[in-house]
Amino acid sequence: ITIEEFIEHVHWKDAIETIREEKNLIELLIHLFQALSLLWQKKIVHRDLKPDNILLRKNLLPVIIDLGIAKSFRDGTQNLTHYLFDTPCTYQYAALEQLINSKTEITYKTDQFAIGVIAFQILTDKFPYGVVKEEGVEKIVDNLLCERSESFLNNNKFANVNLVKFIEKLLQAKPFKRFRNVEMILMKLQEIRGELA
Repeated sequence: ITIEEFIEHVHWKDAIETIREEKNLIELLIHLFQALSLLWQKKIVHRDLKPDNILLRKNLLPVIIDLGIAKSFRDGTQNLTHYLFDTPCTYQYAALEQLINSKTEITYKTDQFAIGVIAFQILTDKFPYGVVKEEGVEKIVDNLLCERSESFLNNNKFANVNLVKFIEKLLQAKPFKRFRNVEMILMKLQEIRGELA
Protein backbone atom coordinates (compact mmCIF):
# COMPACT_ATOMS: atom_id res chain seq x y z
CA ILE A 1 0.00 0.00 0.00
CA THR A 2 1.33 3.41 -0.93
CA ILE A 3 -0.05 6.48 0.80
CA GLU A 4 0.86 9.90 -0.52
CA GLU A 5 0.30 13.22 1.19
CA PHE A 6 1.36 16.70 0.18
CA ILE A 7 3.39 18.29 2.94
CA GLU A 8 3.51 22.05 2.93
CA HIS A 9 7.10 22.97 3.65
CA VAL A 10 9.79 25.60 3.39
CA HIS A 11 13.05 25.14 1.53
CA TRP A 12 16.16 24.46 3.61
CA LYS A 13 18.01 27.46 2.14
CA ASP A 14 15.19 29.73 3.34
CA ALA A 15 15.33 28.29 6.87
CA ILE A 16 19.06 27.75 7.30
CA GLU A 17 19.83 30.94 9.26
CA THR A 18 17.07 30.15 11.75
CA ILE A 19 18.10 26.51 12.06
CA ARG A 20 21.73 27.53 12.55
CA GLU A 21 20.82 29.06 15.92
CA GLU A 22 21.89 26.41 18.42
CA LYS A 23 18.57 26.20 20.27
CA ASN A 24 16.71 25.70 16.98
CA LEU A 25 19.21 23.11 15.79
CA ILE A 26 18.78 21.19 19.06
CA GLU A 27 14.99 21.18 18.57
CA LEU A 28 15.38 19.98 14.99
CA LEU A 29 17.72 17.17 16.09
CA ILE A 30 15.39 16.09 18.89
CA HIS A 31 12.47 15.84 16.47
CA LEU A 32 14.56 14.01 13.87
CA PHE A 33 15.77 11.42 16.34
CA GLN A 34 12.28 10.96 17.80
CA ALA A 35 11.01 10.26 14.28
CA LEU A 36 13.91 7.94 13.51
CA SER A 37 13.32 6.03 16.74
CA LEU A 38 9.96 4.95 15.29
CA LEU A 39 11.76 3.42 12.30
CA TRP A 40 14.55 1.92 14.38
CA GLN A 41 12.07 0.29 16.79
CA LYS A 42 10.61 -1.48 13.75
CA LYS A 43 14.18 -2.50 12.76
CA ILE A 44 14.17 -0.24 9.71
CA VAL A 45 17.17 1.88 8.66
CA HIS A 46 16.46 4.80 6.31
CA ARG A 47 19.93 4.74 4.67
CA ASP A 48 19.41 7.96 2.67
CA LEU A 49 18.97 10.81 5.12
CA LYS A 50 19.83 14.16 3.55
CA PRO A 51 18.16 17.57 3.36
CA ASP A 52 16.22 16.55 0.22
CA ASN A 53 14.62 13.72 2.21
CA ILE A 54 13.75 15.84 5.23
CA LEU A 55 11.01 18.37 4.63
CA LEU A 56 10.70 21.30 7.02
CA ARG A 57 7.22 22.47 7.88
CA LYS A 58 6.75 26.23 8.35
CA ASN A 59 7.25 25.78 12.12
CA LEU A 60 10.52 23.94 11.24
CA LEU A 61 9.25 20.55 12.42
CA PRO A 62 10.93 17.97 10.18
CA VAL A 63 9.18 15.28 8.16
CA ILE A 64 11.33 12.38 6.97
CA ILE A 65 10.36 11.20 3.50
CA ASP A 66 11.50 8.78 0.79
CA LEU A 67 12.08 5.39 2.32
CA GLY A 68 12.85 4.04 -1.15
CA ILE A 69 16.13 2.41 -0.10
CA ALA A 70 15.26 1.79 3.54
CA LYS A 71 16.37 -1.59 4.82
CA SER A 72 14.42 -3.81 7.17
CA PHE A 73 16.31 -6.02 9.59
CA ARG A 74 13.22 -7.93 10.74
CA ASP A 75 13.36 -11.70 10.36
CA GLY A 76 11.77 -12.91 7.15
CA THR A 77 11.96 -9.59 5.30
CA GLN A 78 13.44 -9.38 1.86
CA ASN A 79 15.71 -6.63 0.60
CA LEU A 80 13.81 -4.98 -2.24
CA THR A 81 16.71 -2.86 -3.48
CA HIS A 82 17.50 -3.64 -7.09
CA TYR A 83 20.37 -6.10 -7.54
CA LEU A 84 22.41 -3.67 -9.65
CA PHE A 85 23.14 -1.56 -6.55
CA ASP A 86 25.84 -2.53 -4.10
CA THR A 87 24.85 -0.35 -1.18
CA PRO A 88 22.51 2.37 -2.37
CA CYS A 89 23.09 5.76 -0.78
CA THR A 90 23.81 9.42 -1.41
CA TYR A 91 27.60 9.45 -1.18
CA GLN A 92 27.90 12.90 0.39
CA TYR A 93 25.85 11.86 3.45
CA ALA A 94 26.81 8.19 3.58
CA ALA A 95 28.62 6.53 6.45
CA LEU A 96 31.83 4.61 5.87
CA GLU A 97 30.04 1.27 6.17
CA GLN A 98 27.83 2.26 3.22
CA LEU A 99 30.68 3.59 1.11
CA ILE A 100 32.73 0.40 1.51
CA ASN A 101 29.61 -1.80 1.22
CA SER A 102 30.01 -3.41 4.64
CA LYS A 103 26.43 -4.67 4.79
CA THR A 104 26.76 -6.28 8.20
CA GLU A 105 27.68 -2.91 9.77
CA ILE A 106 24.76 -0.97 8.27
CA THR A 107 22.42 -0.30 11.20
CA TYR A 108 20.61 2.59 12.84
CA LYS A 109 24.11 3.96 13.52
CA THR A 110 24.36 4.55 9.77
CA ASP A 111 21.43 6.96 10.03
CA GLN A 112 23.15 8.67 12.98
CA PHE A 113 26.13 9.45 10.76
CA ALA A 114 23.94 11.09 8.09
CA ILE A 115 22.27 13.30 10.70
CA GLY A 116 25.75 14.26 11.92
CA VAL A 117 26.71 15.33 8.39
CA ILE A 118 23.54 17.41 8.11
CA ALA A 119 24.15 19.08 11.50
CA PHE A 120 27.79 19.80 10.63
CA GLN A 121 26.72 21.26 7.29
CA ILE A 122 24.10 23.46 8.98
CA LEU A 123 26.64 24.93 11.40
CA THR A 124 29.67 25.27 9.12
CA ASP A 125 28.44 25.36 5.50
CA LYS A 126 30.93 22.52 4.91
CA PHE A 127 31.00 18.75 4.84
CA PRO A 128 33.04 17.02 7.55
CA TYR A 129 35.02 14.62 5.34
CA GLY A 130 35.16 16.59 2.09
CA VAL A 131 32.99 17.25 -0.94
CA VAL A 132 32.33 14.20 -3.12
CA LYS A 133 31.88 16.23 -6.34
CA GLU A 134 35.26 17.90 -5.86
CA GLU A 135 37.35 15.11 -4.35
CA GLY A 136 35.63 11.89 -5.39
CA VAL A 137 34.29 9.04 -3.29
CA GLU A 138 37.72 7.40 -2.92
CA LYS A 139 39.14 10.49 -1.20
CA ILE A 140 36.14 10.70 1.14
CA VAL A 141 36.59 7.02 2.06
CA ASP A 142 40.30 7.65 2.65
CA ASN A 143 39.50 10.67 4.85
CA LEU A 144 37.07 8.54 6.86
CA LEU A 145 39.50 5.65 7.22
CA CYS A 146 42.26 8.02 8.35
CA GLU A 147 39.82 10.05 10.46
CA ARG A 148 40.74 13.27 8.65
CA SER A 149 37.85 15.64 9.01
CA GLU A 150 37.08 19.31 8.80
CA SER A 151 37.25 20.82 12.27
CA PHE A 152 34.74 22.86 14.19
CA LEU A 153 37.77 24.69 15.60
CA ASN A 154 38.00 26.71 12.39
CA ASN A 155 34.59 28.10 13.28
CA ASN A 156 34.99 29.90 16.61
CA LYS A 157 31.38 31.09 16.74
CA PHE A 158 30.16 27.94 18.49
CA ALA A 159 29.40 28.60 22.13
CA ASN A 160 28.25 25.17 23.21
CA VAL A 161 31.12 22.70 23.38
CA ASN A 162 28.75 19.83 24.20
CA LEU A 163 26.78 20.36 20.98
CA VAL A 164 30.04 20.17 19.02
CA LYS A 165 31.05 16.99 20.88
CA PHE A 166 27.60 15.50 20.23
CA ILE A 167 27.86 16.09 16.47
CA GLU A 168 31.45 14.80 16.42
CA LYS A 169 30.24 11.56 18.08
CA LEU A 170 27.58 11.12 15.38
CA LEU A 171 30.32 11.60 12.77
CA GLN A 172 32.66 8.89 14.01
CA ALA A 173 33.90 6.79 11.09
CA LYS A 174 33.64 3.56 13.09
CA PRO A 175 30.02 2.71 13.98
CA PHE A 176 30.90 1.39 17.44
CA LYS A 177 32.10 4.89 18.40
CA ARG A 178 28.68 6.41 17.69
CA PHE A 179 25.79 6.39 20.16
CA ARG A 180 24.62 2.99 21.41
CA ASN A 181 20.90 3.78 21.28
CA VAL A 182 18.36 6.52 20.64
CA GLU A 183 17.67 6.96 24.36
CA MET A 184 21.28 8.07 24.90
CA ILE A 185 21.01 10.45 21.94
CA LEU A 186 17.81 12.07 23.20
CA MET A 187 19.12 12.27 26.77
CA LYS A 188 22.25 14.08 25.55
CA LEU A 189 20.20 16.48 23.42
CA GLN A 190 17.93 17.25 26.39
CA GLU A 191 21.02 18.02 28.49
CA ILE A 192 22.37 20.38 25.84
CA ARG A 193 18.95 22.03 25.48
CA GLY A 194 18.99 22.61 29.26
CA GLU A 195 22.43 24.25 29.01
CA LEU A 196 21.16 26.64 26.34
CA ALA A 197 18.01 27.59 28.28
